[in-house]
Amino acid sequence: GWYKVDYSTGVTSTFGHARGCDFVFEDCIQDGLVPEWSQGFFCNELLSDQKYICDGNHGHITFCDLVDYSVLPFAVPPNNKQQYFPDNPSYGGLMHTADYCPLTSMVQLDCGVQPDGSSNIVPIDLEYFGADSRCIMTDQDRPLCLKYECSTQRRKAVVHIDGEQIICENDGDMMDIPGLDGARFKCPSFEATCPHLSCPSNCQGRGVCDYSLDAPICRCCDPEDISEDCSNSPPGCDLSMRENVFF
Repeated sequence: GWYKVDYSTGVTSTFGHARGCDFVFEDCIQDGLVPEWSQGFFCNELLSDQKYICDGNHGHITFCDLVDYSVLPFAVPPNNKQQYFPDNPSYGGLMHTADYCPLTSMVQLDCGVQPDGSSNIVPIDLEYFGADSRCIMTDQDRPLCLKYECSTQRRKAVVHIDGEQIICENDGDMMDIPGLDGARFKCPSFEATCPHLSCPSNCQGRGVCDYSLDAPICRCCDPEDISEDCSNSPPGCDLSMRENVFF
């Protein structure tokens, strides 16, 4: 049947959010390297290397699921179109349905749950676990689970460590970790971790998100619509007729 959809109740999928058309139309891995649009979602570290990373929505500490199919005799290897490592054509991700793209999917520790000792990862004192914890990449041996706030007032991410509040002004900024001399963490993607503050409801299909701004906002189909989520604009409008449309 046909249904009328209330887009205001939807949530934005964080997978590939704000990475642009290249995320959809280009290869996940190019010449064995992770291109800019794939960073944080796809990876190029062998599972056997057991290198700790974060998953795409920063909820878990994970391994990359990249394997060498030449040592898996009963597995189906990637075909020519799904080979992303020229020097190692037998390399591929474990998920065939993802076109053998290697994903940050092998969960080792859930930052949202208090550890019970079953993981090989031993938490350190300044780590925090709970619904408001996120996996944060560092320049140390592994990421850390840290208290993470999506500040509505600042429209920025705030990382709480050992009683201190550290504001992430930009994605990728390296910030000092209080209590760990010389250690730094990397500010994660704001769009991936705080999608509700970056063009709420993805503009409901009634506008497009302007990612050229430090704090992205919706450009609505109706130029007079000033709502945050374009709720006062008509659905399915021809956005190509507007100037300065951003995707």
